[in-house]
Amino acid sequence: SEAERRWEQNKTERNDAAGMTLQDRLNFQRGLTLQNPKARWLVLYTASATDASASVVDRRAFDHPFVVESKTYWCECRSEAEAQYLSAYINSDYANEKIKEFQSRGLFGPRDIHKLIVKVPFPKFEKDNPDHTALAALGRKCAGLTANFIKAVNVEDLQARALGTVRARLKEQLANELEDIDAIVGKLSMGQSATQAIVRKKSRRNARMGKLFE
Repeated sequence: SEAERRWEQNKTERNDAAGMTLQDRLNFQRGLTLQNPKARWLVLYTASATDASASVVDRRAFDHPFVVESKTYWCECRSEAEAQYLSAYINSDYANEKIKEFQSRGLFGPRDIHKLIVKVPFPKFEKDNPDHTALAALGRKCAGLTANFIKAVNVEDLQARALGTVRARLKEQLANELEDIDAIVGKLSMGQSATQAIVRKKSRRNARMGKLFE
């Protein structure tokens, strides 16, 4: 009752004209009811950033129900392997560099991800495909290394600049694993061999990006 009273006092003129209730706002565009609380494995990634950052969430790891908030894209996965596979792809330099020329730009360069990253051609997870399982294993390894890194550096400052520095250090720590991820992602996205993908990765930084839907 108190929450509804405050909503009535503070809602915008647009919400008032639309007759939007507090419950309507909490479930805006079905952001809550589209989520399945029984789905164990989720992949989350940022809606806005220079590069997409994905993370795997196991709902069973929490004492209370886990609900995805706004400004975050999410996907339900059937298994941990599928979730790690998808997360590794979204975190790859290969996929992020493919979308650069299509991102909106701000004072500090590319800034919005939204659904661009999932429009890059990439196959659905197949548990019997060795490349898919290898990518999932690399995603799981990076998640473990990242957890250990965060514990070691004891991150307390959550301001954007401080987090950017920590992320840069983390990428250095994961350099070998990220190169292996790029090789597999390039192979799966473009039908390349792993060797071709590595060569392409090293030359991409100074080359013009190809078309998003090639």
